[in-house]
Amino acid sequence: MVHRSLARRALSKRSGVALGSINKTLKNDYIPKIETLFRLAQSLDTSHVDILVIAGHLTPADQLPGDPLHT
Repeated sequence: MVHRSLARRALSKRSGVALGSINKTLKNDYIPKIETLFRLAQSLDTSHVDILVIAGHLTPADQLPGDPLHT
């Protein structure tokens, strides 16, 4: 738990996204604004879609409009 907390704090600092928003996103309590998704994804060197999959908002099989993996 301590390790996760430290990692989330570091992500918050690196991305400029509030720690509470990161926690709520990962708990699947809400879907963050697209700007927040992009900031988190950029900080983690991944895509915004991956963030939604990790948080449980999407599954890898979900199709999104304009998603090059599913066109």
